[in-house]
Amino acid sequence: WLRIMPLGASIVYGQNSNPTNGFRKPLRDYLRSKGYKVNMVGSQTSGTMADKQHEGYPGLRIAQIYDKLSASSARDSKPSVYLINAGTNDCQQNDQNMVRTIDHLRNLTTLAWQKSPHATIILSTLLASYNEDKAPVARQLKSEGNRIYLADMNDGFIQQSDMGGDGVHPTNAGYRKMAAVWADALRGAEFLGLLQEPDNTGTSDEDDSVGNTCDKVAGRADGPHRIMNGYGFDDGKYKHASVKLDHFAPKWLYSLGRDTSYVKRYDFAQLVNAGGATNPKAFLDEIVWWDRKPSSLDLWFYYWINNGGGEFEGPLSVPAPFDCPSNDIRWADVSDGISDYICVLEHTHVFVGINAGSKDDTHPTFMTIETDSPDHALPNYTGSQVRIADIDGDGRADYCLINIDGDIRCWRNGGLGYYSEYWQDMGVVLPSQGKAGEKIRLIDINGDGRADWVWVGDKGETAIMTNVRGEGPDKPREGMRPYWLVSESAHVGQSDTGIRDNIKFGRVVVKDVSGRLDYVYLEPRIRDKDIEYTVQVWQNNGSGGSKRRSDANRFGDMTGEGRDDYLQIYSNGEVYMFGNVGTLGQWKDRGIIYDLGDIEDRRFVHIADMNGDGYGDLVVVRRDTGIITIHLNTYDGKGGPITFAAPTQDTRYNCAQQGWVPGLFDLAVRFADINGDGRDDYLCIDQDGRTEAILNLPSGPKPLAQIKASETYDRENLRYADVNGDGLADLLWVEKFTGDVTVWYNKGLRTEADRPNLKGSIVEWSKEGVLYFGQTRGPNEYFMDYDGDGRADLVRVAPYDNTGDVYLNKCPTTGGDD
Repeated sequence: WLRIMPLGASIVYGQNSNPTNGFRKPLRDYLRSKGYKVNMVGSQTSGTMADKQHEGYPGLRIAQIYDKLSASSARDSKPSVYLINAGTNDCQQNDQNMVRTIDHLRNLTTLAWQKSPHATIILSTLLASYNEDKAPVARQLKSEGNRIYLADMNDGFIQQSDMGGDGVHPTNAGYRKMAAVWADALRGAEFLGLLQEPDNTGTSDEDDSVGNTCDKVAGRADGPHRIMNGYGFDDGKYKHASVKLDHFAPKWLYSLGRDTSYVKRYDFAQLVNAGGATNPKAFLDEIVWWDRKPSSLDLWFYYWINNGGGEFEGPLSVPAPFDCPSNDIRWADVSDGISDYICVLEHTHVFVGINAGSKDDTHPTFMTIETDSPDHALPNYTGSQVRIADIDGDGRADYCLINIDGDIRCWRNGGLGYYSEYWQDMGVVLPSQGKAGEKIRLIDINGDGRADWVWVGDKGETAIMTNVRGEGPDKPREGMRPYWLVSESAHVGQSDTGIRDNIKFGRVVVKDVSGRLDYVYLEPRIRDKDIEYTVQVWQNNGSGGSKRRSDANRFGDMTGEGRDDYLQIYSNGEVYMFGNVGTLGQWKDRGIIYDLGDIEDRRFVHIADMNGDGYGDLVVVRRDTGIITIHLNTYDGKGGPITFAAPTQDTRYNCAQQGWVPGLFDLAVRFADINGDGRDDYLCIDQDGRTEAILNLPSGPKPLAQIKASETYDRENLRYADVNGDGLADLLWVEKFTGDVTVWYNKGLRTEADRPNLKGSIVEWSKEGVLYFGQTRGPNEYFMDYDGDGRADLVRVAPYDNTGDVYLNKCPTTGGDD
């Protein structure tokens, strides 16, 4: 057997060949014709050949190929032969001097032998500018007792006419000549006794079908294949619109003395929910002002309760939960939907007092004081450069620093409860826009739960960029940097100058449940020895800048053919469908197949097979109770229209864990087949990932209590899907920054007596580690069974245009004839 791993960059990948089989297929065909048994191995695939595994990474230099091989599944495949063609990009990119490049090549060969100690390396030359250094490397490595042989691609056999238009990649004829050189080198290595049988890995090299049930190999996937060409609707750029309100009380606010900086002490914050709204976006903000008692210098804050309709009650007062020596007091929601007390110190550290709510809808109470001393506080920054705002839209305020030029760097507030259990460096989330940092506010102007960039000028005029889920065109896929949309319009400001600190933003009047922030101008005038402020309010009637095309995406098998179809759920309840016809990138456009009517939030519309007939049904979940309404799919299976039965509500399924978190994927209720009976079961997930289930049996619902203990991962990044094709839904955790996916295999239901040994669960789980390598940031990865083999495929979606590529999760193909 020849278990061959082609290793390198774009030439190994087959770039510019048509199809992208490169040298690999002609080489394999030749070796098979001479009686060799061949199995190509690697974590990457390209081309149309059946045995198309390799480790070719277009555009990478040798040092980067080293990193890829380090993380590759090659450690499991133990090739008997490496075909290494690398170094072209080092020369083309002029990134390293040649001495460093040779060192990197030595490191790569060392790593290859570490992965497979008995392997033979066939090292090729290619470019004349680099070849003279490779032969000595091969000779020295061979003299050290290593199994290595040189394949000379620059002896005149491959001519300039065999190269493509870029002068770097061969034509199809050139690739065939490369295959001939590889074959000659393999014969030479065999003549010298350098080739050995491959080591036993426990997996046969024979070309035997293994079916669709097998453990997933880490990082192995067939793709990318473009399957989504861009469809859907967003709500465009933010368009600001406002109307000035005539009636507002209190009409005046005061500052004792004529110190104009006192206006900075006024703010709007959601201290108590006097209106009793259940949706935080419908909460109204109170006016808050702080001062120190003249006698004791104790810090108190005074507030006017917002009763709606422009009417405020107060002022009332409560002592601050703790002193703030810097006098830099902010209000932001750290975790639970209402504003918490935050003291920012001059050295940029913060202290937080958690607002535990109000028992009488009048006086806020504060629970355990959180002392937060982030390690990420940077030198040469002051407290005035700190911003506390929710950048990633998970309902938890993050920590940001703005330098004098306006560059914004943020750290994500990670945790599952009230406290910041860890901080994740998001890097520079927005480079300078040419605006001074001191004039920049990070506030959720359009009410979508994500802090927007708002610059406030000297006259109260603004410039706005809304924060939407990344990535954007030509932007990095990895990380959590948002995409920023420049608004079509903003606030025009006032005729007065020097009033930037007099401009406030808050949810002042009842509008709807959009959560948009109104614009408030505290207009100053001298009254005796004090300053009096007239409160002027402009209601925010703006729209846009909050939705991405991919927000509507759903996947499920609507026709019973085993392949998941592609659907979009519109905010108005309409359901649009593209049928999966089984050909890569092709869909049957079925248009609007159903109208769910008035829905609370399209996030809570699921596709699940509730009766086991193989057709995906539409299930709408109530946010507050988890009670479901089922729209059974009554498709006739003969190619006709997709139809649905009259909706039925089932109160036997319930889950009160949702709350009002804003995250698009932070769902307390999900549906997945836990017991393998072909019917999707009802899962109720706590914020820390602990999961209870109600089995959806033909005889009716059967509560199971806990099926999965918490792994202390936030549920926003949890998914349930069948990874290994055994019919049981497995647990997936998608890393938010990198998209790497950790998998726990579902080993099946156990008995009540087994719970103590399973951390209280009645399902046994086996942690397998990272099995899908991230192809983009976590929120932009979806899972569906695209090809109907019962295995969860990864789909990488670009949220701005909703194009998508699938990485097929296949059982590994082995050797034999191609």
